[in-house]
Amino acid sequence: MRNYTLDELRETFSALDAHERGDYAALRRADPLVDQLQAVRDPSVLAVVDGGTVVVQRERAASPGVRGYPILSAGLDRAQAIPLRYDLVGLAGVDRVLSNNGRRVLPETSHGYSVDELRAEERARLGISRKEQAILDAEHAHGLAVVEYGGQPTPVVVFHCAEWTEPDGVLACPVPPYWTGRRIARLVTLASCACYWCNRREERSLDDYLLVDTGFLRVFPTCPECRAGFDRDTGHRGLDWLTRSDDWDASVGYPSDEWR
Repeated sequence: MRNYTLDELRETFSALDAHERGDYAALRRADPLVDQLQAVRDPSVLAVVDGGTVVVQRERAASPGVRGYPILSAGLDRAQAIPLRYDLVGLAGVDRVLSNNGRRVLPETSHGYSVDELRAEERARLGISRKEQAILDAEHAHGLAVVEYGGQPTPVVVFHCAEWTEPDGVLACPVPPYWTGRRIARLVTLASCACYWCNRREERSLDDYLLVDTGFLRVFPTCPECRAGFDRDTGHRGLDWLTRSDDWDASVGYPSDEWR
């Protein structure tokens, strides 16, 4: 990822350019909704650069090489033809303290960190009381409601899991404030026993999930045989994977994305 200059952002967002020029006539002609939709499909994330400075960067697209392989490309076309069914199932049960709240990497432990331990760490780090923390919880709950019912454009994470796909569409989880699509995928990925690519069903939940950006982040359960084939065909390049058995995040306290 790299930093984007103000000039580059002005080229993308007409309303921002008009505002910076003080051209209020152009600002009235600009469409903020178009800018908002562009931001949804090309999200920004926080990152730490040299010296520990936190900056805003455009998020790198997941699996940029997917279109170079016929099987993957055909599967992606099939996925994009499935209607989206918006639902916060799964995320609604995840504690706010697991979102991006500035927590750095904590000392690694073999047993991981409990929600109670992370909430205590947050109070100590921010110097807040339990009552003030409860206010943050309430604000987060309100943000979830706004994302689910507010009608504003918002990024989503699409889970192509057979178990969570219904006749009216595939599960699409909106991305609320203080979350990113990849963080939701890591913390809320709904275990699936069915491989998206070959429809093979395993007795146990699959461990590998291919992440692909198509404007939305899409999560594809992948069986060991399909993954081995994809890795062989791509030379382990151009694809991004989520592995459910990777417990690094849990062992270091689920740090905010910019500190990972």
